[in-house]
Amino acid sequence: MAPGLDSDLRQYGLRHPDFAAVLRDAARAINAIAQTSANEATISAAFDTQLAMALQRIGVEYAPVKEQGLSLGAKRLRGRIDSRVGDVIIEFKQPSTFNTPRLQEAATRQVTAYAHSLFADDGRTVAAYVTDGVKAKRLIVNASGTFEGPLRPLDGDFLLEYAQAVVSTTLRALSGENLVKHFTGSTASTKELATVLYNELASESAVGRTQMLFQEWQLLFKLAHDDTSKQQAILDRRSALEDAVGVSLDESSFLPDYRALFALQTAYSIVLKCIGMGVLQGVTQFRPSSDLASVAMADRATTQRFLEAMEDGSEVRDRGVENLLEGDFFSWYAQSDQFTPVIHRAVQPVLQDIAEFEALPAFHGDRVAARDLFKDFYMHMIPEKVRHSLGEYYTPSWLADDTINQAIEQLSTSDAEAWRLLDPTCGSGTFLTMGMQKILDETHDLPLADRLDSVLQRIVGIDLNPLAVLTARMNYFINISPLLGDRPAFHIPVYLGDASVTPEPTVIDGVDCLSYSIRTLQQPLQVTMPRSALRDVAKFTTEMARVEFFTKARDRSRIQAALLALVAEDERTEAITSEIGQLADQLVELEEREWNGIWPRIIADFLTTGAIGKFEIVVGNPPWIDWKNLPENYRRSLVELCIERDIFSGDGVTGGINLNVCALIALTAAENWLAPGGALAMLMPDTLLFQQSYEGFRRLKTGPSGDRIYLSKLTDWQKAGHPFKPVQQKFFTYVFLSEKPADWPGVAVRELHKARTVPLPDPSTSYRFSELPEDLFVEKATWAEPIHAGKSYFSRGASAPEVHAFAAVAGESPYRGREGIEFYPQELLLFEYVGPGSTPTTAKFRNYQSPNSKHRIPAMTRELETSVMRPLIKGPMISRFGIKAPQFYVPFYYSPDFATGRSPLPLDRLMDEYPQLARLLVAYRNVFESQTQYNQRIIGETHSTEFYAVARVGAYSHASNYVCFRDNTKWGASVLSDVATPWGTTTKPVFQNHAVSISERPDGAFISLDEAHYICAVLNSTLVSNFVIRSSEAAVVQNSRAREHPNFRLRQRQPRSAGRTISSRPRLK
Repeated sequence: MAPGLDSDLRQYGLRHPDFAAVLRDAARAINAIAQTSANEATISAAFDTQLAMALQRIGVEYAPVKEQGLSLGAKRLRGRIDSRVGDVIIEFKQPSTFNTPRLQEAATRQVTAYAHSLFADDGRTVAAYVTDGVKAKRLIVNASGTFEGPLRPLDGDFLLEYAQAVVSTTLRALSGENLVKHFTGSTASTKELATVLYNELASESAVGRTQMLFQEWQLLFKLAHDDTSKQQAILDRRSALEDAVGVSLDESSFLPDYRALFALQTAYSIVLKCIGMGVLQGVTQFRPSSDLASVAMADRATTQRFLEAMEDGSEVRDRGVENLLEGDFFSWYAQSDQFTPVIHRAVQPVLQDIAEFEALPAFHGDRVAARDLFKDFYMHMIPEKVRHSLGEYYTPSWLADDTINQAIEQLSTSDAEAWRLLDPTCGSGTFLTMGMQKILDETHDLPLADRLDSVLQRIVGIDLNPLAVLTARMNYFINISPLLGDRPAFHIPVYLGDASVTPEPTVIDGVDCLSYSIRTLQQPLQVTMPRSALRDVAKFTTEMARVEFFTKARDRSRIQAALLALVAEDERTEAITSEIGQLADQLVELEEREWNGIWPRIIADFLTTGAIGKFEIVVGNPPWIDWKNLPENYRRSLVELCIERDIFSGDGVTGGINLNVCALIALTAAENWLAPGGALAMLMPDTLLFQQSYEGFRRLKTGPSGDRIYLSKLTDWQKAGHPFKPVQQKFFTYVFLSEKPADWPGVAVRELHKARTVPLPDPSTSYRFSELPEDLFVEKATWAEPIHAGKSYFSRGASAPEVHAFAAVAGESPYRGREGIEFYPQELLLFEYVGPGSTPTTAKFRNYQSPNSKHRIPAMTRELETSVMRPLIKGPMISRFGIKAPQFYVPFYYSPDFATGRSPLPLDRLMDEYPQLARLLVAYRNVFESQTQYNQRIIGETHSTEFYAVARVGAYSHASNYVCFRDNTKWGASVLSDVATPWGTTTKPVFQNHAVSISERPDGAFISLDEAHYICAVLNSTLVSNFVIRSSEAAVVQNSRAREHPNFRLRQRQPRSAGRTISSRPRLK
């Protein structure tokens, strides 16, 4: 053996080829003794001796506990384990007692009972082996069950597997559960690290490149939310960030929030990258400059060099591993001029903790199993309030699996056998993981190299969040690690990119190109590259790493030469050369401004998203972010796309210019990546089916040439127990096809109803849909179809015939339904009656209080003028022909004789007519003015004349007779006129949002009482009720702001009451 090999083996022994040779020799020696042995004691001794000698070569002592007693089963029978090392046990049999299926089964039952007993004691995964020295079997017992491997020869491969298990038992298992346990919580080393990183970002010691990376991350990351909003979610996020990084954040700006989130994400990324280095070392011949255990104890300079090399990724790339560890925004802390003694002291305990983890994920039986290892860790590390404020709701694995299943079921037989899968908003990689598992199952009998090629070619991910991309890459790598073998090089196909704004095809000098503009705080990076440069994506990524090196050297000519070398020779025209030269100039200019270090790799990722080809399956759970919650600049940049695609409904009143960004992502994904005959399956809100805002989206256009996709199938999850708990948003699995289905425009709906007594599995567990309890869901088949002339929203029914029957009443009504008034802040506008006031014209009222309110308005009892107070009708108060007595009263400072009843009475008039109320409003003027701009947009500038104006008031608010109905699925309508008050008068009601009312004819005249009863009777009829409830949860619910409402045909009519009375007078309960 070569000198120094033993020391090399100690560091990398389990993967060293010479150690494999040692184990093969050991196996042959054990076999020889076993074949001539008279008893199992001799076999056990030979096994222990040979294994101890082999492990000693790599510095591992093998000293198993022998003949350990334990209790078995409910009767506590006694058993005795032959050998045990931690959570690894082995039973020895002589060949004559292990040579028939019956004897082998008996031995398996014995060792299984031992393993179950140990697992019951401490809940840790147990690896159990049984052997006669010639052949052997392995079993795994853990929380997921018992996994039994096949009977196999006791050879070098078996001994290597056993040795890995023995070495791992002295380390922490690499599992999501252990990552959560050791790296989250108030005492975790990562908590202190995040605090230190935040303080460094906020201090003067933050160097220029740190500030650059932070600011560019902020520009990219803020695409997920709206910092100008004053929603409660933003306040909740700040509080959660304070707890996570252990500091108080200045509320005067959002900059501290960004710093806290950046610090937290950096700490998370350090853990991921270090784990990735360990796994890479464990499964390949990769040799980093230092190992984690020694770095954790090293001086600052050594630790800094290791972390900088890790962050840069050059060591990993040099060994053929592409697109795993690439310099990103989170590398700032590792720069030589930024890695302060404080950061060094904080990072050391984290490295020490990581060094105690095994290099491979916890084993789960002989089947290679893909899993989202880091999802649970991320969900605990990044607080829930923070994730949800950013639109992040991670998908349970079983739900992702079912979504993929729904897509596969829609494919033709040939496509279903060789599909490629893309998740354009992949997050941590849950959909990628579940797709990978299907490929691993399909290719179970193929050689490892073929299985690996199949996964790498067929599973691709994209995300705009750089931290999600890092997590998905790590999950991808760890899941394929058992397949690597001696693979010299591979490329992880997960890319940083924007699924809503993709590279644009363009032609220059007759050359097909891709063009993209990447925003930076210095200047936009305009990138145009011939498609031929990206024909080999892995090569393009590798060359862009070289371009980064040339950029740091400010070598414009080498940058241009490296990029031109990627272009097909016959396409290197003068114009193409000029375009590439301009890109080289831009990169050098940013370098000279010290705004550097990341752009070539970002360019590589974003351009690659336009060159990854077409996919039979495009799936995902795109972010559910309202258009109005996007930052102004990003929102403006997407408007042109939506206008070009004709996505907007064009109805400003109903939110025609306010979409959920997932709608744009779905159409963009279909246009760019969906193959002919392919299926796009995405989890998206139910509102896409019904809201007027999505009228344009439901045309499903995927390009200017008139191409489109077709909705083929829906799965309704609203009664499935809220898989995204605590989120209550109703959603569907939407499956779209590139080709028209036979039943179009009708769509089969699969409803899933969760059994009350069976809980949903924990989101952190890795289940396929087929592995869920059989009685968890009851499936029900229903139907959906657009049946309204000229409209695209869907009606729903128990069957296609029922939906078609609804056409008799579907349509637009000449009567106008009006959404109720937005009374905010409620603590200043909602009051309960307390008792008489000090004068005949006043009464005492107590203001509404909510524990969840962001307004700190104290409980108070105020004396207010009764003539301005109106009873408030809420949606839940309304039932079929009945209304509950009101609990709250609101000041209604509008008059039909002023500004057509739409503008509030001016303050000077309030002071004269209602002085008590005026004083209350003025006292809390700052609270009114702190509201979001949402009401102002609805009210309009003309009528938003006072700070106390409320939304959705008009001439209709001053009618004498109303038909009101609920703005939710508990459908019911009732008639209401004047309402008696507790202070002895009658007055007109007002309706709060979610209580819709009809009070006008098409010409604007108010309806009569008889007419109101007629309308109410029609609304409560069986056909109309079923239509409303089943159609859209309902078309009424989501279109209640529409000017023409409700959406059924109702002829204007003044019924006669003679001879027959239609009674629908309300009951005040």
